[in-house]
Amino acid sequence: MKMKTTLFNNISGDENSDQLNNNILSDEELWTDLQGGSSIAFHQIYQRYVQVLFNYGKKFTNQRELIEDCMQELFTGLWKYREKLGSVKNLKSYLLISFRRKLIPELQKANRLTEINKKNVRFEIVFSPERTKINEERQLEQNQNLLNQLNSLPERQREALYLRYYEGLSCQEIAEIFEMNPQSVYNLLNRAINLLKKRLLISILILFYIFFHLSE
Repeated sequence: MKMKTTLFNNISGDENSDQLNNNILSDEELWTDLQGGSSIAFHQIYQRYVQVLFNYGKKFTNQRELIEDCMQELFTGLWKYREKLGSVKNLKSYLLISFRRKLIPELQKANRLTEINKKNVRFEIVFSPERTKINEERQLEQNQNLLNQLNSLPERQREALYLRYYEGLSCQEIAEIFEMNPQSVYNLLNRAINLLKKRLLISILILFYIFFHLSE
């Protein structure tokens, strides 16, 4: 995806696009290089995670401009303060946490959310249109049923499922996003899974198989 603003126009560096495409590094290597001022590393981090962040933002709001503004602020800050950045164990988790902490306050302002209900901001899960087209009618019905049940769960349970089983974050990493302890996240996930199993009467393997094919 392309952001609405020209973020990279302000990024200095003489690396060309061929270098960017051919120099595929691990997250740990990219982070170290970014700290050292590499614009190649910055571009690769952006390309690797911009869609992940945008998809995550879409679960909270349909306001594309708001999502992009928060992403712009996040990536601009990464470059601006690159020399002051500390160590990061999981780059995806770090970016999701940072992005969420920028997005939620903006949603609070836009929707006039109070401190009481700020933890229950909208988080909606959708299925891929492409996947929907190729499924048979019976499978479509099952998928829609699952979708309805997923979106009937409390917001936090929904988001926890998405982060754990779609984005692959650990309970510890989700706990950092939610600002709660890992055991509470584990309990949250268990409650959500047990509710889905009870309501849908399907095995946990089938549930996870379907869940892993949720849309970006």
